[in-house]
Amino acid sequence: MTEKILLKLQNVTPYKIPPPEIAEETSNETDRILKQRYKALSWRDSPENKFPAVELIIKEIESENGSSLCMEMKGKLNGITWYEPINNIFDWRDHQFYTINKVGPKSFVSVLDYYDVKRDRHVNIALGLVMNTLKDELNLNDVLVSFDKRVENRIMRQKVNLNDQYGDYGNSQ
Repeated sequence: MTEKILLKLQNVTPYKIPPPEIAEETSNETDRILKQRYKALSWRDSPENKFPAVELIIKEIESENGSSLCMEMKGKLNGITWYEPINNIFDWRDHQFYTINKVGPKSFVSVLDYYDVKRDRHVNIALGLVMNTLKDELNLNDVLVSFDKRVENRIMRQKVNLNDQYGDYGNSQ
């Protein structure tokens, strides 16, 4: 597994956040989509949710041997007591590459998977992040946009490889 540092943010305030609201959408009888929504402004309502400003390092992690990145990362992230466990939400955009999402002006949520020793299982944890400078917010936005493009290209390359290997993959049913 290789790690590449994408960005270091110098002045970020982390917040303990509650689980997101869950909304279910049904486009037809078979498609069921669960969406999660965080209320970013409510983080700042309670002073006890705020922690001192910290440096945040954003890393891109790639699997070297092609195995599941999620499986390789299990046990490598240490939970911190003020992380809030959240429900494991699956929707059409939820996969292992999306770990940071913009949820409002200067507000982001970082979602991680870590092993909770007390519960003896893996749980998702969420940390609310507020950028204290415009420069940090713009830099993080740029990194996330370019990361999304690289992930999309990586997925398309995998699909092309499957098409080359197995024929018209997914279209010849």
